[in-house]
Amino acid sequence: MGWPLVGETSDFLKYGSEFMKTQRSKHGEVFKTHILGSPTIISMDPELNRYILYNESKGLVPGYPKAMVDILGTNISTVHGATHKHIRGSILSLLGPVAVKEKLFPNLLKCVKSFTADWDGKTIDIQEKAQEVINNIFDVLLFTCFCPPPPPPPLFFSSFCSFYVILYC
Repeated sequence: MGWPLVGETSDFLKYGSEFMKTQRSKHGEVFKTHILGSPTIISMDPELNRYILYNESKGLVPGYPKAMVDILGTNISTVHGATHKHIRGSILSLLGPVAVKEKLFPNLLKCVKSFTADWDGKTIDIQEKAQEVINNIFDVLLFTCFCPPPPPPPLFFSSFCSFYVILYC
């Protein structure tokens, strides 16, 4: 179980899959440990994992340690039961294989073709154009716009870039 509070977090983070293999060889397919500030039961048994995932509303609820929930907040990974199934169904209807094949790819293809149509015989700045095409693809994904989208105003694009830098720093 490791040190109090810290438990085996450092070994888990440091060795990853090797840590899991070692624990499995010592304790079997299902074992208790202390990771990320919480006592945790880990199952490496495919049949048990399948049972837990298919019967999550009947007692056993998969979840993340409290420290992770505190960091990530409430999101799709922390809801269970009927709410989780409803959210998962909504996401799959928008981003599932059928939706991607029938709706998303044709729109992205139109977008890229219309964006690159006037490039023939011209010298272009590939970095600038790559940023513009990615911005247009985000428009398609986020706002379900059909191409060609209007060119972004310079102020919006620079604000978007600033927001992106702040978000990922």
